[in-house]
Amino acid sequence: MTQIREIGIPVQLDETRTAAVCTNAAGESRLVIAAKGFVLTLHVGNGDVKQVYFPNGDEDYPYACLASRSGLLYTGAGKQFMVFDPFQEQFIDVHVPIPSEEIVGYRFAEAPDGWIYFTTYPSCYLLRYSPYLKQVETCVRLDETEKYTNSMACDAFGWVYVGIGTERHNVVAFHPATGRHHSFVPESDRKRGSGHVYPSIQGAVYGFWDMDEHNEAKWHEFKQGHALPTAANLLPPSEYNGSGFHTLHRNLPDPLCIERFDLSEREVIVRDESTEEVRRIELHYASRGARLSTLTMGPDGCIYGTSNHPLHLYRYDPEKGQMISFGGKAIEKGGGGNIYAYAIQGSLLLGAAYAGGYLHIIDTAKPLTFEKTSIRNPRLVAEHEEIHRPRCALAHSDGNHVIYGGFPGYGMVGGGLCFYEIDKDRGTIRTHKQVVPYQSTLCLAEGRNHNIWGAPASIHQVEQNRKRRKPCCTRWIL
Repeated sequence: MTQIREIGIPVQLDETRTAAVCTNAAGESRLVIAAKGFVLTLHVGNGDVKQVYFPNGDEDYPYACLASRSGLLYTGAGKQFMVFDPFQEQFIDVHVPIPSEEIVGYRFAEAPDGWIYFTTYPSCYLLRYSPYLKQVETCVRLDETEKYTNSMACDAFGWVYVGIGTERHNVVAFHPATGRHHSFVPESDRKRGSGHVYPSIQGAVYGFWDMDEHNEAKWHEFKQGHALPTAANLLPPSEYNGSGFHTLHRNLPDPLCIERFDLSEREVIVRDESTEEVRRIELHYASRGARLSTLTMGPDGCIYGTSNHPLHLYRYDPEKGQMISFGGKAIEKGGGGNIYAYAIQGSLLLGAAYAGGYLHIIDTAKPLTFEKTSIRNPRLVAEHEEIHRPRCALAHSDGNHVIYGGFPGYGMVGGGLCFYEIDKDRGTIRTHKQVVPYQSTLCLAEGRNHNIWGAPASIHQVEQNRKRRKPCCTRWIL
């Protein structure tokens, strides 16, 4: 009889999903970190931490949060828009404004009159919330084809500006008084990428949507629905610090500042700018564990894998019954990604990772070490935006090549293949135009004559072939 034995949770941590410093009228401040299914509130002065779960049992991922001037936190997860009072340590309002949308609260901005504006995915709606009436209104659909609102800000006159991407970039202005909106990017000039805007600490809005001949951003100040060219050296600081899921809205009152916050490392680093004193605060919270990605048996007989959101490498030794999590520093440029596909050549375990089309080599015959670059193990050896989200990897029988492929980056079509040579420590990329135009390789295999066979497909092609029951296959000669 087959026996199943539980061996534990490899990575019992959660990922930081942006944060904000909320300061009330009395001058009290709280750091609030958003995470999957909960927020964590930190009183920096005494180190007290409180974990508060999302209303209605929501366990979705938040994508952004905002600290209002009144000291409240606004965020969204899944279909829920939520208002959190960090001083009462409770959610005080929740709405499901558009049930058909997958994500509510993709970006946030606060207007001078106190209205909170926010966006949705994938239909790119702009909505607003009244803190006084506790009501949500739908303002407008900002774009008919694009899905991502990557930045948003309000100027001193109440206009709302939104940076949009990723296939056809744009910056849109919305005028609440009239309900009208317009684009700053001519239709013929829209191309791959995203428009960008930000609110400055002085209250003005700045941004760009295009580059000059030196590939430098052509900055503008946005004011009353107009875009006024401005020099990059005149730009004031933003209300936001950091990037991605480590974006922080606002900061502690002077002289203190949040230097680092990371749920996956369970720490917050606070610096006193008047004395340069640095203090580490440990974060205590309950976690059900990060989700796990693909598992594989390494050449050393151990089981390897990564968690995703956050990406931590772990290894389980069946003979010793030992589980080791190597943390977030093990995989270079790991972040919130994951290793999706593996291949083995000798003692080498090679893993293809999202996001960025990274290829990592783990030499299982050597100790794992992450501190010294010269002897680092694992080691990042290739990265290709053409394989932004890998889906397959193959070790060729010649003992030297590893081939991996998958989906390209945001706003791109098709997907490349990378042919990595171990002895030369180099990878050669073949674009989708050199493989199968406008399609991505999802699986690979080696034939009896050592040719490489692959099955590429686009989303459209997958659906059509499913209906027609016709496989799409091709081959390469190495």
